[in-house]
Amino acid sequence: MTPSLFRLIWVVFFIMVGRATATEALLAELEKANQLYEAEQYEAAIEHYQAIIAQGIENPLVYYNLGNAFFKSNQLGNAILSYERARRLAPRDEDILVNLEFTRAQIVDRVELPDEGFLINSYHFLLTRFTVNEVLRVGYVIYLLLILNMALWILVRRFRRWLVYPLVLFFVLTLMVGGFCYLKIQHDQVPTAVVMVTQTNVMTGPGENLQVAFKVHEGTILSILETRGEWVEVVLAGKLRGWVKKETLVEV
Repeated sequence: MTPSLFRLIWVVFFIMVGRATATEALLAELEKANQLYEAEQYEAAIEHYQAIIAQGIENPLVYYNLGNAFFKSNQLGNAILSYERARRLAPRDEDILVNLEFTRAQIVDRVELPDEGFLINSYHFLLTRFTVNEVLRVGYVIYLLLILNMALWILVRRFRRWLVYPLVLFFVLTLMVGGFCYLKIQHDQVPTAVVMVTQTNVMTGPGENLQVAFKVHEGTILSILETRGEWVEVVLAGKLRGWVKKETLVEV
């Protein structure tokens, strides 16, 4: 879980080229954070990584290194939160995925999702491996190919018989990608949060005097359904549902 030189170079490149507001102080903050991490001064490194993020830098590699520092400090909840934020920005980064899964294996609530078959599993895999912007870009390309094919079909009559097949193909692909993009947006609009306390009760309703439905522990990821005052309705693994205090969670 050591930040590699390659990752450091990419973070510096992102800050220098991708952000006009990047300053020498920000670069110094990054260098200092990595030096502290290498020196195993993880708490100090965390402060510097967080200072970088506070400047508006939304970069998966910064979140990844922050997650590593939290993990080394045995702050599993914050580590999972950082890895999840990194994963949302770079959903196919192998290092992020490996460290996230490794850290989740260390927590108390090790949720095992049931095998729902090849098609459903593939659907869930695609939902978590692409960003909305990536899906939109694929959709734009397919749509342009559809328009081009339609133009050729209209203008070049001698090839109409053969152009029907790619025309139908691109039309179907456009519908499929458009539908998937809609589902992806719906999926991403459901907020998730990480439990930050050692243990908390999940109640049957928004109140401390109600029954305890179940307990969750630090690092568990919950989907948020509703917020009512200081209480949040959550669902675990798509099945267990209840209410927890908002202060026990941090939203991804």
